[in-house]
Amino acid sequence: MRGVAFGPAPRAVLSYSAPRADRRKWGPVNEPLGPIELLRTNRRFRALWLSQVVSELGDWFQIVALLTLLPTGGGTAHVVGGYLVLRLLPMVIWAPLSGLVADRLHRGRVMIACDVLRAAIVLCYPFVIRADGSVNVPLIYALSFAQESVTAFFEPARGAAVPQLVPTRGLLSANALGGATWSAMVALGAFFGGIATTHLGRNTAYVIDAFSFLLSAAFVLAARVPALEEAPPQQHDAPKVSAIREGVSWLRDHPAQAVAATLKGGWGLVGGIVVLFTAFADQVFTRNDAAAAATALGVLYAGRGAGALIGPFIARRFTGETVAGLVRALAFSFPVAALGYAAYAASPTLAIATFAIVIAHCGGSTVWVHSTQLLQLTVPNRLLGRVVAVEWAILTMAMALSTLGVAAVLDAGLSPRKAALCVAAAALLSAAAWASVMRWVRVRLEAEYDSLR
Repeated sequence: MRGVAFGPAPRAVLSYSAPRADRRKWGPVNEPLGPIELLRTNRRFRALWLSQVVSELGDWFQIVALLTLLPTGGGTAHVVGGYLVLRLLPMVIWAPLSGLVADRLHRGRVMIACDVLRAAIVLCYPFVIRADGSVNVPLIYALSFAQESVTAFFEPARGAAVPQLVPTRGLLSANALGGATWSAMVALGAFFGGIATTHLGRNTAYVIDAFSFLLSAAFVLAARVPALEEAPPQQHDAPKVSAIREGVSWLRDHPAQAVAATLKGGWGLVGGIVVLFTAFADQVFTRNDAAAAATALGVLYAGRGAGALIGPFIARRFTGETVAGLVRALAFSFPVAALGYAAYAASPTLAIATFAIVIAHCGGSTVWVHSTQLLQLTVPNRLLGRVVAVEWAILTMAMALSTLGVAAVLDAGLSPRKAALCVAAAALLSAAAWASVMRWVRVRLEAEYDSLR
């Protein structure tokens, strides 16, 4: 694959350079770029953003269709938990290699190859229903693991490509757009995916997802992500294991960035809430009516997306885009998430539960976007792919533990409402941990940011 699809493996990243036409439009170089202005003036980033829009919209058609095949009651929550964990594990398993690929190969070509492979995998999902109508759960697990293994290479490449296409003063807007887009696609994709699954059938949802990946590949091609520069010979010939160790060693030598890389992991400790979405849809709000559960699940995910959409923009308005402002916003994000999940646990109706999820994910999305921004501002771009891969590995392990824990307590007989309170408690623990190191991290990151400018 490497020799055929990617050619020689260049090493270091080109510094950002805007196309001449874009430079004329952007005005003063120190003035922050707003999200709309960034999309309007930066055509290459706009194409990369559109690839995210279509692929993530299609993804939620597939996810809702699969989740409604899996039971949660009668001691079977581990089936859903197993599916969700298998979607997470590839980020941990492939983290060292995927980060290296993002820093060594042409990032645009990596993303295109991943999109084509994911389209092929998704078209295999209709075969998870056996001839007798039963569900082939092991095949669902295998296909999901394969799909997310490919995604494990796509995401570090995309995350590391953003600073190649966007100037520093537009990074927060780019990251907020990325988080907001994911959120909006959760809301739209899950809602319409639930409707499509109910009225058009699961196979239609799978075809829509496969087409979305192919369309995403076309947009990545249009983005024209720059190639990477050749590094000096001593770096070019370095063994792969040394390159992996370089990323880990860099984080060890920069503890403030290492803390920032764990912030998504703190958010991952509440990842078990996705099991509770399915459990609440099945057992609390629809009483095991499969058709109604698909719609209810889509509505809950839509609330998750809506909250994640608006949270970072609200935080940006009140705290700004400086390192200090990003750190300050994180102090409020975890407690807001805890409050939302506690309200979700007590919600008597689907509408109130959805509103509580909106509140919770306002906080969660702020954690996501602001932690990404802190790393992009303070990590050299030549190492960013490996740092992003480590960050995703930490996040994935935390989410896997939370997901398995929630599934286990549900199977042990704990009610979904009480399990939701446990998730709220996990968010409070993350809040306390961040509060204990926040000031120290801010000072160190501000100094690192100044040294890189």
